[in-house]
Amino acid sequence: TMPGNTSADFLAANERLKGFWMSQKHAGNDIPDTWPVLITISEGTTGLVQSLSWFLPPGPEPQIADPSVFLLRKSAATIYTRSFGGVPSARAAEENQNALKNYLTTNGIAFNPQITCVMFYDSYFAFSHHNEVWFQAP
Repeated sequence: TMPGNTSADFLAANERLKGFWMSQKHAGNDIPDTWPVLITISEGTTGLVQSLSWFLPPGPEPQIADPSVFLLRKSAATIYTRSFGGVPSARAAEENQNALKNYLTTNGIAFNPQITCVMFYDSYFAFSHHNEVWFQAP
């Protein structure tokens, strides 16, 4: 999880995932260090809860020693998506999240506003970027 949405919070969470990846690599497990990165933002009882995830390929379940790293399984679902370019940032994600939320609300499309997902498909250092925000249908 990430305590906030600053660059430092993102980098710290990313370093924890890289530490997990390295431990798996040293144990002989092939887990790609891949993009996209999925940031999930949900409303909890004490405020926003944010987490950073990578997708894992099918296969044996990895052993996790770091309690701040955990497996999350996503079931099949209907997802509403808005794509946007530009360098990944919390501000751009929030602007596009609000635009998607307004579109869905204006058009009477039901969605779960308590959970937002932000996808960054390219390395921060790439020349072009494909990013998305997601809302899930109820």
